[in-house]
Amino acid sequence: MPDGRVVVATAALVHLAGNAEPYYSLTGEEWRSRRDLTRHRSTGSEAGLYGCGAMHELIVQALPQLAAFARLHLATAEGVPMHAEANGWYWYERSHTTAAEYLRVAPEALPEGLTREQFAEYVAGLAPQWAAEAAEGLAVLQGREGEHHYTACTSPHASCPLCTTEVAG
Repeated sequence: MPDGRVVVATAALVHLAGNAEPYYSLTGEEWRSRRDLTRHRSTGSEAGLYGCGAMHELIVQALPQLAAFARLHLATAEGVPMHAEANGWYWYERSHTTAAEYLRVAPEALPEGLTREQFAEYVAGLAPQWAAEAAEGLAVLQGREGEHHYTACTSPHASCPLCTTEVAG
């Protein structure tokens, strides 16, 4: 990043033992400098680590090629948000805008005043949209090491052992 900070992001299609199916994951680390990241890789020191986790806004700002993954975080391999109908209904009853955001639709595309059954039908009808978004996410992984994992970094240091997949400048 222009101020010397380094953002490292990992996009993956993860299948943990015990889970019924794989899910999309996008997580990141924000480091004060390349030097701090390098020290961490060699000694485990966390000095200079500003934050880590699902920091999607920062990741997309630093690495826009991962925007599709940010939208898919915790969705199934088919692009379906986690517990889409149940979680979507929870938000629908409380906040129309939050429900639309959760379902990855524009607020004006989500009808108001639906019954639970109508809402379930609406959610089921989103499957083609979600499948197309999942295809975008998979395209990010295609041709990458292991095809299910992609690491990108904002640092221009091409020999970074963590960022061998791609270095974004």
